[in-house]
Amino acid sequence: MAASLSDNDQEPTPSEDRRLADELRELIRLSRTSTADEPTRRAAIDHLLAARELLGSSRYPGPFWITGRSAFDHFEPTRDLQSLAPFSPAMGPANPIAPGIEIRVTDDDHVHGRVTLTEAYNGPPFDYVHGGVVALIYDDLVGMAAMLGSGGGMTARLTINYRRPTPMFEELEIEAWYDRSEGRKLFAKGEMRCNGEVLTDAEGLFIRPDSFPAGIPTT
Repeated sequence: MAASLSDNDQEPTPSEDRRLADELRELIRLSRTSTADEPTRRAAIDHLLAARELLGSSRYPGPFWITGRSAFDHFEPTRDLQSLAPFSPAMGPANPIAPGIEIRVTDDDHVHGRVTLTEAYNGPPFDYVHGGVVALIYDDLVGMAAMLGSGGGMTARLTINYRRPTPMFEELEIEAWYDRSEGRKLFAKGEMRCNGEVLTDAEGLFIRPDSFPAGIPTT
């Protein structure tokens, strides 16, 4: 049986989860960029230790689902994709390591995302985004496109063509769409652009378990 919150605990609201993640996301960035002196850094560490103690006073024991604190059995498909996976490390608004992508679905069932990646996602040589972060974003958005088209599944293969370095500090546009299915095999594709130039493109193969929904109906 899945563990649950105790009688003395309260389920955090989505707005509380998101605000906490937003503040932590900024702290992650500052931990990468701050040049504060040692006394200031020690004071900051003391505050962080106090925050750890406050948050650690009540902890959900699991299991853990990116859809929330309840089992995947309760999953209800919706076109509001970010509400589906609030704790996703790629696109979840309640996960502080997620880069803060804004996502919308258009009438043609294409998934569109916008994000500006900052210092926390830095890769070589300088002022570029780490390629693994690009792959993480694609895994979620291309997978969501497959879900919109045919119910989605578990990632079996994700192929990315890195055409240009992905810049930090500039708005990136991501688009993903369902391509086709072959039985339980679902295929979806995506592109990432900056100022109209294609930086990378991707194709994902997803295998749909029998328990997954057939797809998300259009509105």
